[in-house]
Amino acid sequence: MLAGETRVPHTASASDQRCFACIVYCLDEAFESLSNEMLSEAFDFFAGKDYCLVMLPHDSRVPPMLWGFTRVAANPNPNASFPEQLYIFHRFGLIRDFEVRLAAEEDEEGVRELTAGMSNQNEV
Repeated sequence: MLAGETRVPHTASASDQRCFACIVYCLDEAFESLSNEMLSEAFDFFAGKDYCLVMLPHDSRVPPMLWGFTRVAANPNPNASFPEQLYIFHRFGLIRDFEVRLAAEEDEEGVRELTAGMSNQNEV
């Protein structure tokens, strides 16, 4: 902590956290194609967590596993110096067998239920 900074009290317990962090990530190139399987196993192990976080040094190559992750923009403060980039991934990013289609008349009731209480429900 720097002089003049105040610390915000942390009130969430570990069980309240919805993420786990991969602190050290090293995977031989021969196994990079299995990174989704590794992520799936990680989410199985951390069953109550929704997000996986990975920190990566700015100057390192982005491994294929992180291609599906979202890179969180660095702090725009020019005085801040963060040696690493944050990548985040939601467990639902592993779902591969879903279908997107245009809505049909039989969807109307479900859409009304989904949008109930929205101020623009009729527009949706």
